[in-house]
Amino acid sequence: MVDMDFETLRNARVNFVSGHSGTTMSEVSFVTCFLTMILFFNNLVRNTMDVILPSLMRYQFVVFLVDFALVVVPILISFTFTEWTPIMLFFMLFSSVFLNFFYKRVSPTGCSLITLPWDRKGSFKKKSLRSSGDLVHLEIFSQLRSTLMLATCIAILAVDFDIFPRRFAKTEEYGTSLMDAGVGSVIFSSALVSRQARDFSHSSSASSEKSEKATLWSVLRSTSPMLLIGALRLFMVKSTQYQEHVTEYGTHWNFFFTIGFVSFFSVLVNPRPSAAAAWGVAIAVVYQLVLSGGLESYIMSDTPRVDFFSSNREGLCSAFGYLSIHFIGISCGHWLLRVHRQRSKKDPYTLLFALLLASSTLWAATLVSQAYIGPVSRRLINLPYILWILAYNLSSLASLVVFDLCLTNHRDNVVISSVNFNQLVVFILSNLLTGWVNISINTLEVPAFMAFGILLSYMFVVCLGAYLLYHLQLRIKL
Repeated sequence: MVDMDFETLRNARVNFVSGHSGTTMSEVSFVTCFLTMILFFNNLVRNTMDVILPSLMRYQFVVFLVDFALVVVPILISFTFTEWTPIMLFFMLFSSVFLNFFYKRVSPTGCSLITLPWDRKGSFKKKSLRSSGDLVHLEIFSQLRSTLMLATCIAILAVDFDIFPRRFAKTEEYGTSLMDAGVGSVIFSSALVSRQARDFSHSSSASSEKSEKATLWSVLRSTSPMLLIGALRLFMVKSTQYQEHVTEYGTHWNFFFTIGFVSFFSVLVNPRPSAAAAWGVAIAVVYQLVLSGGLESYIMSDTPRVDFFSSNREGLCSAFGYLSIHFIGISCGHWLLRVHRQRSKKDPYTLLFALLLASSTLWAATLVSQAYIGPVSRRLINLPYILWILAYNLSSLASLVVFDLCLTNHRDNVVISSVNFNQLVVFILSNLLTGWVNISINTLEVPAFMAFGILLSYMFVVCLGAYLLYHLQLRIKL
């Protein structure tokens, strides 16, 4: 028999993360822009410290601690003590001017750290946008994926504390929030650097038998780990009677199953990169037509959950929306890489202009879709949500390119590199620690500063684990 106090706490936790309507798209974009500024400011501080403290900065663990303090801590503050975000932004902007002036005085070369984009001669820096032709090696894409992962890791635990603004939590039915943007962005950013996005081979001369065997093996290899992790999470949730927000994915479904679903059909269909967007658009349009035809009302209703489909209708149906985002992300990644390979060596602004044009078009499409179809819904992953995620991510990439153009000397961020090295492992570790914290303490009654300390310790453990694997060059492939 379940203890009544435990059951009451369990229901209180579910209610705490339920029924929210989110915030504005502009606030979500502002927070993301601030994350970009954090990376820019980190680079300036790192360059300055390399000049004034060269003996100390020789040690990689010291660099890790500096990057953690300059990247993770400000993100955590912006997600909890949100009133400090404008103050931190102003401080970083003011300090950037001072650091640039100071660096010119102390640097042996006497050069600036910052240069205005229109004063830049030549092309992108080799370190930040390598010309190897491999999208994974484009630093801005790694920065986007890793920053989103850090934000996701913070949010999945922070949402259980009162210190986390409720407007940032996942919306119940319609609306936009920081966490709503996070789940879609994880799918999109993974597609950007997927194998299909990086495929520039136009040869199809391989035998059909060999291709079929490779496809079947690839399907099993790419899907099985996610399904296994999803099953393990389901078992742990049910066996420990961990709190469940049923209207998020359903009774049995979880995000790992969604990733497995997307991976399964991505490898099974295996579209050409240039044609993947057509698949994505077709899926999005057909799925939206089905939603408008009555599926939306069914998903949002209080229909009893009596069988597998009705019990998991949110997760099963929204998976098609995520699949659409993934396919479009493949073509976006392939297109951006093609732009970079063909033009950016001669014109460093081509990639930026392409991103600005695409994101502006998608923002307009998002507004139009909301006017004629309905509001954004993460629960449905409807067409307005898909368009919003595409516009949001391409805008984020554009902001990264802008700041990259303003830097004259790029420094690798150890925390970003460590997270990027084992993204899935970091995500799994953060989920395990989130569960452990929730089982260990009553997060609803933790004071603000104690909650911040717990979140800071939690993120340090997550980042330290990622750093150790990166330092040892142990890539765990799942």
